[in-house]
Amino acid sequence: MPTQQKLIEIYFDSLKNLKDFPLQLDSTPLTALMGTNGCGKTTVLHALACVYSPPNEISPNYKLSTFFNPTRDSTWRGSSFTVKYNEREGTNYREGLVQNYAKAADRWTPRYERRPTRFTRLITIRESVPEVEFVSATGLIKYSRVVRDSATDLAILDSAGRILNRDY
Repeated sequence: MPTQQKLIEIYFDSLKNLKDFPLQLDSTPLTALMGTNGCGKTTVLHALACVYSPPNEISPNYKLSTFFNPTRDSTWRGSSFTVKYNEREGTNYREGLVQNYAKAADRWTPRYERRPTRFTRLITIRESVPEVEFVSATGLIKYSRVVRDSATDLAILDSAGRILNRDY
């Protein structure tokens, strides 16, 4: 039975480059993850996607092994993170619940069916970009150009060039 959960904190003992890293989530309805390339934003999102068990068979069922698949370079052994959350089921309210996710040996714990139940949807760049961007062209792409030389067109091109540091 799905419950209402509120994430309080996710603490990364060790997951990829996130080591001894607490991420506090406040009571605002929206949280943004920002930072430089390679700082761990996607790692945080992948871990959070795997925290919950889906409420039904048609909902996405994210698993840690999908995002942290063993390779020759890393088996992910020793990786772990902890989630603190509150939960409401009907009139029952429980605070300060803690769930640890870890890979000590050959599998991640806890077992996937023991995760709290909640609908989760991870939306990545892949889902945000039109499919045509991922189709590889095998032939010559044919297109036509129209000369844009009105005063408005030239002003737009000039502004775009200054913003993007490129001549158009």
